[in-house]
Amino acid sequence: MQEAERLNIAVTDQEMDRARAGIEERNSLRPGQFGDFVRSLGVDPATVERQLKAQVAWAKLVRRRFGNDVTVSLEEVNDVLRRMEVRSRQDPEARVRRSS
Repeated sequence: MQEAERLNIAVTDQEMDRARAGIEERNSLRPGQFGDFVRSLGVDPATVERQLKAQVAWAKLVRRRFGNDVTVSLEEVNDVLRRMEVRSRQDPEARVRRSS
């Protein structure tokens, strides 16, 4: 996130909405259930919001730096987040490590 900030790469509200919607869709949630879902995993929603923002910023940074050479889609970012969610369900201590 620091590198994205250094390069003035901003994450818009619309991009965050899409990232949240991706998590909701992958988890068969209705729109707007993101916060409740994250809390049900025992994770502070603000922590996940920061992670989401960092992931979206990283994808934008990679696209800016490598242009057409490398493509990182929001779907790929969401896939990584989905795997993180699965891991956090399998390893409760991982939720604590990530939220601290």
